Formats: sequence, structure tokens, C-alpha cells
Amino acid sequence: MRRFLVGIGIAIGIFIVVWFFLLPFEQSILENNYQVSPIPGIKQTVWLQNFFLVGVYCLGLSIGITIVWQLFGQFSIHISSSWLEISRGVWIALFVLLLLTVLIGGFFLNFLTQDSGRYYASAFYALNGFLIYYISSLFSSPTNVKFAPWGSKFLP
Repeated sequence: MRRFLVGIGIAIGIFIVVWFFLLPFEQSILENNYQVSPIPGIKQTVWLQNFFLVGVYCLGLSIGITIVWQLFGQFSIHISSSWLEISRGVWIALFVLLLLTVLIGGFFLNFLTQDSGRYYASAFYALNGFLIYYISSLFSSPTNVKFAPWGSKFLP
């Protein structure tokens, strides 16, 4: 139960860091470096506010899928020697679900742009979701599924 709570705590900590530091930084990158130009009728400031709101939505979705993974790991039963493959399959399925949902949702919830601003925004959403899900599952998955995330075998 301790690892479960630590996992949720890490996910919430990353959520806060991304929300208060990374999302505004990405917003400034889109505003200053890529000069995102929305379609006529939508001001750039409105588009950037929408980017931020959709980003928070995607972060909440990432927290939700992370909690599903932590609950699965906490309450799953180690039933056979192939349990690692089963749990890794569940971890990968949740990871793919997260990325697809964040990419597609971020693409369609953002306002249209004249350039590739929506693609950059979706890539930022995927990066943020990846950070929350992967780091929290890598460092604090429950004991039953501790070695399911990629790279976890190399941690102490």
C-alpha cells in the first residue's frame, strides 16, 4: 500500500510541476518561437489560453490513467510465472491508450491554426502525459507489477 501511495504522490508532484512550470514554458515556446497563428477570427491569446486549458485536461487524463495502473498493480494477484508479461501488456496498453487519447483529444480540442501549431501542441500534450505516467510507474509501481515498465529492471 505504501508504494501505491508513493506512486500517486509522485504522479501528483509531476502534475504540479508540469502545470505550473512546463505548460507555461511550452506556451511561451508556441507564442515566441513558433509564432502560432490561429485561423482568422481567433486571437493568439485566446488560442494560447485554450492550449493551456486543454493541457490541464490532458494532465488530468494522465493522472487518471496513472491511478488505474497503480490500482491494477495494488489489487492484482500474482497468478503465474507469465505474470510479468501480462502486467507489461497492461502497462503498454494503458500507455498507448494515454498517448492516443492525449494526441487525438489535444488535436481536436485545440482551435484551428494556419500553420502546424496544433501538431506542436499535441506533441507537448503527449510529452506531458508521458512524463506523468512513465516516471510515476517507473519509480513507484506496486510490488506485484514493479518490473512491468520499461527500464525498471535497471533501478534498485
